[in-house]
Amino acid sequence: QINLATLKKTAYFLKRNGIKNTCYEIKERLEAGKQPPYVWEPVSRELLAVQRQRAEKETFDLKFSIVVPAYRTPENCLRQMTESLLAQSYPDWELILADATEEDAFSGVIEGYKDSRLRYLHLEGNKGISENTNRALELVSGDYVGLLDHDDVLTPDALYEMAVRIREEHQAGREPLLLYSDEDKCSGDMSAFYEPNQKEDFNLDLLLCNNYICHFMVMK
Repeated sequence: QINLATLKKTAYFLKRNGIKNTCYEIKERLEAGKQPPYVWEPVSRELLAVQRQRAEKETFDLKFSIVVPAYRTPENCLRQMTESLLAQSYPDWELILADATEEDAFSGVIEGYKDSRLRYLHLEGNKGISENTNRALELVSGDYVGLLDHDDVLTPDALYEMAVRIREEHQAGREPLLLYSDEDKCSGDMSAFYEPNQKEDFNLDLLLCNNYICHFMVMK
């Protein structure tokens, strides 16, 4: 839609990136607008129950450490992210929240869930996403590390699907080092989903110039 807000964004993009890149961006937006509306279909409760049973009965022998750097996170976002992990159909995981907020604001929130898989680390000073993440990485005990932002949420089958693929690779005699999934965006109350990023297979040339992988990703 053309309105004052989009015109301002276009002018700002033009100033930063030049006319050629602006034309490419406008073309992409127009082509995206011709696509059918995106509808996210949640996994059924029945399928999630089957996944939980399989994860408990079968031998995966695989633990995920989810690392989240946080700084002045809105509490509702923190809860949504945490509860999306608690809802996972795959049970063998841990969350390490490295919080650089000046005050110890969220230890009580995390402790309130009364789940030993949730671990809270209060950092002294904010040194940025990379260094805050590195502090959390010192504490991981899992086989694979997953990186999340403090306002991300996972679908309840996310870790199960990663575990299944890793096991399939192991059975084929391969050791996967990095796995990633598609992603989309959602409204604050998670009632609307939009802008799906349906990623292509691993492409090193593309990755060297565009971080198309981003989240959700797990690595050995």
